[in-house]
Amino acid sequence: MYGQHIQAGRGHYAYGWTVNDWKVNEQTKQVIGHSGGINGFNTIIQRVPEDGTVVILLNNTGGAQLDKISLNIAAILYDLDYELPKRSLALGLLQQINKNGLEQAILWYNETKDEGTYALNEGEMNNVGYNLLSQKQIKAAIAVFTINVKEFPKSSNTYDSLGEAYLADGNNTLALKNYKKAFELDPTNKNAEKIVKKLDRK
Repeated sequence: MYGQHIQAGRGHYAYGWTVNDWKVNEQTKQVIGHSGGINGFNTIIQRVPEDGTVVILLNNTGGAQLDKISLNIAAILYDLDYELPKRSLALGLLQQINKNGLEQAILWYNETKDEGTYALNEGEMNNVGYNLLSQKQIKAAIAVFTINVKEFPKSSNTYDSLGEAYLADGNNTLALKNYKKAFELDPTNKNAEKIVKKLDRK
């Protein structure tokens, strides 16, 4: 079985469930599932009706990459290769900020990001930024969103979030700059378009 992994296709939505395909040992299996969560926890259920296989994950440690974890659990069930999940770099950064302050946390991030023991995820980093923003740690939120922009420069959402943090900080100039970039990358980003027009009027 060496070198064989489960490959997930692109799913679609049907009656409140995500319907997807897993390629397992050259066979295609229909998978019905759903995922969700809010700040502090996330969940996922993946079910293969023809085999009676079900993977259910409940997590209260933040926004873990449950989709990848569920695929690896399924790989174990089908006797295929699997990979142990890496720790979240975003959550590690948040812990460092809360424990040692922003400056030391940024140093930790720069020393750790390329070690290979942590995984960087755009959505997780974004969630950490909003977590800090909700706690009025605006400078830390800006720092986290700035990292996300640097790591994912083609994502409209990273610039949109950074723009929101600059707005919260009262820096309309940098807020406008980032919202314009967000709209440039994704012209369907109505939130960015609306705020650009509002700030341009000012």
